[in-house]
Amino acid sequence: MPVISILNIKGGTGKSISTMWLATAATYSDQVTVPVHVADGDVAQGTLSAWYEDAQAAHAENPELPSANFELISGNYAQLLRGIKKVPKKDLVFVDGSPGDHSMVRELSALSDLVIIPTKGTPGELEQVLTIAERLRADNIPYRIIFTMWKKSANVIQELRDVLDSLDEPYIWPPIADTAFLSRAYGTLPRNHFKDMEGYDSLLEKVLEQLND
Repeated sequence: MPVISILNIKGGTGKSISTMWLATAATYSDQVTVPVHVADGDVAQGTLSAWYEDAQAAHAENPELPSANFELISGNYAQLLRGIKKVPKKDLVFVDGSPGDHSMVRELSALSDLVIIPTKGTPGELEQVLTIAERLRADNIPYRIIFTMWKKSANVIQELRDVLDSLDEPYIWPPIADTAFLSRAYGTLPRNHFKDMEGYDSLLEKVLEQLND
């Protein structure tokens, strides 16, 4: 049961959209031949659950819109962890982590085969990213940092990339760009087209490579 958790204590780093887009990319991918699940680790807000339900409702109203061809795991703290553990070992699970909940992040990390740490690359996020990375290394949990909401006109992400290189921190390149399409994506799912995937299809391939290493 490969479990991929998208975790960052800070909010607004692209955890939920990364979870939904990676899961959808997995359902489209020829490399993924097993059922896909998403788990809503943000128990307090339930952002992923509401997103999933809105997307399914939109598809029911207009079948030409993409459907979520994956199962949702949700509930309270205990139900969520039990739900993830009950998934068949062969299936693929993407977990949207909760911001600000250190206990949940630790629990989800322990269940994960790979942790993805999304960041916008701002200097203020660097300390948090490195703190999470240090804990994962201490627990011998594989992880990769990804860059989200990249503004091509800014040098912020390149500067952070240079810092990560100097520290020998593992990350996946290229970044996910900050686009108008992604900024208004809440409650929707992408079509199986590179314009909708916005780089998450390529990101999935790199994530799967990490799992197979």
